Amino acid sequence: MKKQTFRLKRLNADFEIMDTAKVGDVVVPDTAYSYTAFSRQLAEGWGTHSDCARSIMYEIHLPKGAKVSRNLEHGGEVVMPRGAQYKVVDKKVHDNGDIEAVLEYILPKTN
Repeated sequence: MKKQTFRLKRLNADFEIMDTAKVGDVVVPDTAYSYTAFSRQLAEGWGTHSDCARSIMYEIHLPKGAKVSRNLEHGGEVVMPRGAQYKVVDKKVHDNGDIEAVLEYILPKTN
């Protein structure tokens, strides 16, 4: 039961962050590794396995020099670094509460 509680709490955190985020804000929607897809169709397919009442669809722009893990299996996916930061470029909230956001990945500062 604790796993489910943690999972729901973590999913709700993503929504709490994006519900309050405004264009221009810097957000960290997930402190873990985030799996993303090369195509919207693939991402939407992953979303159909969710039992959530709402959804968030991110379009992520990667600047030149971004170091991410790419996997071409399963239609192509990208694993974003843990705790990746993004600038909110655009955000739409639909009548049903679903969110679509355009995010720009912020390259980590190097020492």
